[in-house]
Amino acid sequence: MKRIITLLVSVITTLSALATDYTDQLEVIVNGESATQNATISVTKQDDGKYTLSLKNFVLQSDDQTMGIGNITLTDIEGVEKDGVTTIKINKSINITEGDDTSVGMWMGPMLGAVPINTIAELRGDKLYVVIDIDMMSSLQQIIKVVFGNGGYQLPNSGFERFQSTGEPVAWHGFNTATGAFAGWAKGKVSQSDVVRPGSNGKSSALVKSGDVFGIVNNGTITTGRLNADSMSAKDKSNHASLDMSVTETDKNGDPFYTVLNARPDSIVVWVKFKQAKPNSDYPNATISAIITDGTYYQDPEDKTYTNKVAEARNEEIATEGGNWQRLAIPFVYFRNMAEPKAILVTASTNAEPGKGSSGDEMYLDDISLIYNHALYSLTIKGQKVELQEGVTEYTLDVDGDISEDDIVATSNGMGSTIEKKIEKEDSKTVVTVVALSNDLKSSTTAKVTIPQTNAIHPSMVVPVAADEVYSIDGKRVNETQTGRIYIKKGKNGTAKKVIRR
Repeated sequence: MKRIITLLVSVITTLSALATDYTDQLEVIVNGESATQNATISVTKQDDGKYTLSLKNFVLQSDDQTMGIGNITLTDIEGVEKDGVTTIKINKSINITEGDDTSVGMWMGPMLGAVPINTIAELRGDKLYVVIDIDMMSSLQQIIKVVFGNGGYQLPNSGFERFQSTGEPVAWHGFNTATGAFAGWAKGKVSQSDVVRPGSNGKSSALVKSGDVFGIVNNGTITTGRLNADSMSAKDKSNHASLDMSVTETDKNGDPFYTVLNARPDSIVVWVKFKQAKPNSDYPNATISAIITDGTYYQDPEDKTYTNKVAEARNEEIATEGGNWQRLAIPFVYFRNMAEPKAILVTASTNAEPGKGSSGDEMYLDDISLIYNHALYSLTIKGQKVELQEGVTEYTLDVDGDISEDDIVATSNGMGSTIEKKIEKEDSKTVVTVVALSNDLKSSTTAKVTIPQTNAIHPSMVVPVAADEVYSIDGKRVNETQTGRIYIKKGKNGTAKKVIRR
């Protein structure tokens, strides 16, 4: 009996180890409007090596309104592991079941019948990233996009809604956590503000304000890395922001002094509201920069030539524009070394020149996002060009011969986007589907190309014969035909033409 109990305990422990719960921020986007909440997704590795993903008690929340959807469970999902990342993809219809949260009065999911679900998930270390598209066009006239976790694709706390006890935003740092001999002297401040950009769903922004020490202007600065103040000379490069993923020290919130990035964004977008305490025509501009690196030590401004940079986005000409909010889109410029992206250092300052401007200059920051392009830039099939048009997804192209994936050449305007190809053959046509998927897995562009099967017997191959011969569309000679099918009729005079049996 003791052995049986021991065996049962061992089995239960093993089964429990196969299921892992991941709790993170979940963003729900409906018709372009988003709301965030915390959620838990369970991932189980099945005995056959496939995966099960379960999102229990899924609800749509907007302010004080809640709509219960139910339990979303995806089973028998294939996982592909590469470079330490397990990617899981599934596209099928499922039935959403009733949740068990008694605080929800009604669950909509069970009423919807089979709902098409398109899901991409990534398991990376102890982090889970999931993108789910729920197609409810037939029932609710909308597609619901669910994004769980960060995945190393966006900046944490990018809306500046959460702040630390130090007064700095969560995952961001100012002079309160700076290092260096003069860190304690710095007067530039970062604080929470209730002034938000137009159309924001958030309730706060970050206010970066300059100060002065013995008459020397101390630019207000905020960074995803860590500030260092080691000189009284504002232009000394020992005053900088830096990152280094080998450093294990964290801030009071438990966050490291760097931000992980696992992708290649095409631009960074930020909302800025800038005002100088005293207008300075010689030094009128604020600045923001974003440097993608391989995770090894890097500082901005640079004190030497750094070869570990992957890409850089920089704007040193942010004007006051009457003190109004501005939406800035800054493109990344990629370097030839093409190192793997591991981290990003984002830094904003009240003046583009160290020690310039005035004490009391103000710079508000809100809703920073990394943008990933996914448009198809070009597409050829066996050398034949498809004339791509914006907003058009279906095309027709005449191409001779069988088609393989190697015959399909496609490019995207997204630096890190991936191209997926699919070939489907039917009796009278071949359909080629090409998808450009954004590097953050959230968005895609599809082109579906129909190729009529005109070359089962090409006219140039026809030679005169004594009598008519009939071939199927794939070139096989047949003695009997069927109603509704397409055939190739080769005549004794050397002609060939398509016919349909009526």
